[in-house]
Amino acid sequence: MSVDLFNLTAYLDNKGIDWSPPGKNVSRGWVGVSCPFCPSPDPSYHLGIREIDNYMNCWRCDRRGPVTILVQEIENCSWQQAETIIEKWQDYSAAQYRREMPKIAKGAEGFVLPFEAEKAIPQKYSDYIKSRNFDPAHVIRKYDLYACGPAGDFKHRIIIPIKMNRKVVAFTGRDVTNKSDLPYKDCPVEQSLVPVKHCLYPIDNLRDYDTAILVEGALDTWRLGDGAVCMFTSSIRPEQLSLLRGLNRVFIMLDEDATGKAERVAHKVSNIIPSVEILELTEGDPCDLSNDEVAELRRDLFG
Repeated sequence: MSVDLFNLTAYLDNKGIDWSPPGKNVSRGWVGVSCPFCPSPDPSYHLGIREIDNYMNCWRCDRRGPVTILVQEIENCSWQQAETIIEKWQDYSAAQYRREMPKIAKGAEGFVLPFEAEKAIPQKYSDYIKSRNFDPAHVIRKYDLYACGPAGDFKHRIIIPIKMNRKVVAFTGRDVTNKSDLPYKDCPVEQSLVPVKHCLYPIDNLRDYDTAILVEGALDTWRLGDGAVCMFTSSIRPEQLSLLRGLNRVFIMLDEDATGKAERVAHKVSNIIPSVEILELTEGDPCDLSNDEVAELRRDLFG
């Protein structure tokens, strides 16, 4: 399912919902509808949906996010049900992969990390980073890390901001106790400017490369360095795939137990990338590679 390919106007027509094309009160590249989220009746077209990626933003009540949220409101359904509806209204005739960052609406700089997130990193968090064979000072600074204390939804987690065009659009949290059933916990979709599973991390560090290494987890990218991006899972979504457009080569390096999944990812990536190759690990994750192994790998792949 790709939100980019959602035929918004056909869906609105089918639901009998009035909409306005770009014009006097609707910006170029946007479609306007009456906002169902405003606290008082709003007969005008304050809620805009950007046609290039179906990102919505109300200029009155400031409700924003992927169009999935609007479909949820219209249909009075769950996020998963809204995604199923969007999938039924895909317009593949307009399909074209673009290596463009989603354009974040004005004011998006106000994205808020968990209220309990602190910039000061307690010692036990630094110790965890060090236990994974990283230099804490280096990765904390380079990746702008935060820490959550012993309370809240993201307690005992390192908060990893996910940025596009240097703006935070979402985050994920890595448990430092190794006791949680969820090693990684993502920012809720409804609180994200771009859902985590639609992002590649850290995509901004791929700007100067024509080659990428595609991995599963955030810590894998820390180990491999610039040019490596993670999918936050062992599969790739259309929204992530579009961010790879323009590259000449992609190497896929998943965990050693995901060989079959790597082949499926390679099949999808090969539709838009000239050269795709799977790099198999005999054991462990990319994060477990030694510094010498990483140096040799980077010489082979990046020169």
